[in-house]
Amino acid sequence: MPIKPILFYGGLAKEEYNETRIDIEAINRQIISIESVLAAIFMLILSILSFTDILFYRARYIYMIGVVVSSTIAICNHIFSKKYRVTTHIITKLSVALYIVYGIYISAVIYNEFPGVTFVAMLIFMSVIFIDRPMTINFFTLIGTIVYNIVAYRTKSSDIFKVDLVNTIIFWWLSFTWSTLSLSFRIKGSYNKKRLMSIAEVDALTNLKNRNCYEQKIKRYGTIYKGSICCIYIDVNGLHQLNNSAGHDAGDEMLKYVAERIHRYFGYDDTFRIGGDEYVIFCFDEFEDTVINNIIQLDNDVKREGYSISIGYEYTSHSNSTIKDIVKLAERRMFIDKENYYKRNNIVR
Repeated sequence: MPIKPILFYGGLAKEEYNETRIDIEAINRQIISIESVLAAIFMLILSILSFTDILFYRARYIYMIGVVVSSTIAICNHIFSKKYRVTTHIITKLSVALYIVYGIYISAVIYNEFPGVTFVAMLIFMSVIFIDRPMTINFFTLIGTIVYNIVAYRTKSSDIFKVDLVNTIIFWWLSFTWSTLSLSFRIKGSYNKKRLMSIAEVDALTNLKNRNCYEQKIKRYGTIYKGSICCIYIDVNGLHQLNNSAGHDAGDEMLKYVAERIHRYFGYDDTFRIGGDEYVIFCFDEFEDTVINNIIQLDNDVKREGYSISIGYEYTSHSNSTIKDIVKLAERRMFIDKENYYKRNNIVR
């Protein structure tokens, strides 16, 4: 396999890598939430030791700064990362840079009479902790290795510097090799998991979530909404007649068009095709006027295309309403709308 796809996309095609980015961000958020807290605790312990042991005293202020920085990263990750995706990218790369800088300062400045064990540990640590493009991690560790040796040349004795130079080159190469391989495996694993979930949870015709996903998610929806929830129940009118008159391909096109309009106005995460011609949509913590406006636009688009749908919805801000009751009310109103459709078009069932 060419080296470029491995270094830039973990062995995937660019489009495949982009499909996994959200999942990679979610993994990195979890890693940061754990790693930053552990780092803050570790630095706090070292800060306490610096008051009792002369060896740790020399780096006391670095440890104290580490407590503040690690705590700040943990707080920012908790508050901003889910809301602003770019936050995860920034914190991930900032964390890598800070660990390397920490290794350089501890090994080449504070304890410059010893070989750079801490910096070497940071090289290995960076190759296994976060998930990112292999090229990105390797770039940070390469720049860090170069900077470390420049600083070590000026601060260490020639004998220790020679040992550090050899060690950092060897361990950077090991870090490069390991991070390239391990990150490729992790990125491919994330992609394969996403593909398997897609097969299990996505409707092949419409690309909306399927009935299986609906049954799983509806069990958890009761704890999601805090302010309001709206369930929209849609049934496509005339599918059976269209299949009989124009063929199943024409019926499939109608179902796909309705699904595409649903996706446009209500997104992907909470929209489902639960039957042959039935769709269910959930909107959480949205203003009712906004939901109604989207329903009207969806219905108008479908009519302009020459199709017809029956719609029922239930909007509530009462947290004591069960999800099943909300869905039943929306379905009941959809049936009323469908009965009116039959009457308007003189259709006998």
